This record gives sequence, structure tokens and C-alpha cells, in this order.
Amino acid sequence: MAIAMSMLGIWLLTAVQLCFVEAYPTGAPSGACEAMIPGHTPSVPQTGDSLYDIKLSSVTYCPKTEVTVTIMGKSNNGEKFRGFLCQARTAVNTYETSGSLTSTGTKNDCSGKASLSHADRTDKTSAVLKWTPNEGFTSSAFIVCTIVKEKTTFWVKQNVELTYAGAANCTDNMGVCNKDEDCSGMEGKQCVDGKCTSGAMRTVLVSLVLMVVCFVLTHF
Repeated sequence: MAIAMSMLGIWLLTAVQLCFVEAYPTGAPSGACEAMIPGHTPSVPQTGDSLYDIKLSSVTYCPKTEVTVTIMGKSNNGEKFRGFLCQARTAVNTYETSGSLTSTGTKNDCSGKASLSHADRTDKTSAVLKWTPNEGFTSSAFIVCTIVKEKTTFWVKQNVELTYAGAANCTDNMGVCNKDEDCSGMEGKQCVDGKCTSGAMRTVLVSLVLMVVCFVLTHF
């Protein structure tokens, strides 16, 4: 009986220890995608200043171009972290992602292509991701990250904003636009079929369409 009780005690102690092994060593679970809160116990995020920064290669973007996102210790102090979950969102507190995030050694268990988390529990001094906007997207995007130093120390929804650089500054992208305001800074140009086009060209196009219509109506 004593031996049995002793064995039971050892089993219970082992079980308790296993329960406190760091949760989700191979990345954030799908259940964390919306709230971005780890399933650790206790799951209470830090409220003070974060030990980490989210740095962007540019705070503005153009269509079809990549923006580099780097997670690292503040002031490049070498502060290590264990894990992260990052998303490119249309709003910080709205679970709607935009564009795509890519990186090596990461995983995505969330919907869409713009979510990434760590794939192992090794300590990291930095993580580098690449964000690419969807074609035709010209709204603001937010890089939103939860960064985990250790099981009970983490910061939720740290974020930085990315804004559209404007068609005038995105010449390599042929002046992609959704509305005339996107062509501001390009003198005399208006948004036609998703491209910034000069007012004169727009008039020519309309005239050609009308000529074709008239020809069809009078000859058929």
C-alpha cells in the first residue's frame, strides 16, 4: 500500500511539472488568432512599456513592394524573446488581415496569409518578416504583434501603422488607385480603372467609346 501511494505521489508530481512546461513551444495555437493572447497560465499581459520594438523598413508602402518588419529589443539592446504572433491587420482590434507576411522558420495557423508565429521555443534576439500588400490595396495597414519573453511575461497587440505612399510616390507601380484622391500630387490626373490617368486621356477614352457606340448604332 505504501509503495502504491509513493508511486501515485511520484506520478502526480510528474503530471504537475508537465503542466507547467512552457505552453505552445512550436507556435501560437489557432485559438489565439483573434485576441492574440497566449494560452499560458496565468494569461495576464504586461501593462507597462514593452521591452521590444517593431521596426519597419518604411512607414509608407507602394503596391507590389515589400516592407521589412523586424522584432527586436528596444534600442537594439539584445533583449531576447521566446515567441511571437504577428498579423497585418486593417485595424488593431479587428481580426481582419491584409496582404501577406512571409518569413523562414515560422508558421501560420490563422486564417489568411498575413499571420505568422514562432515555430520553436528557442530564445531569439530578433525576427524578420516581410509584408506585401494586396493588389489594389491603398488603405492603412497595422502590423500587430504579441511578443512573449517567457510564459508569464508578454505584451499583447503592440502595433505600428503603415500608410499608402500615394500614387505620386509609387511611379514604379503605374499610379495604382481606388479613387481620384489617391492621385493627389500627380497634376491633372484622375483615377480611371485603377490607374492614375491624365484628365485629357480620360476625355480621349470617353470620346473613343462614344464614337464606337455611334458607329455601331448607325451601321448595324
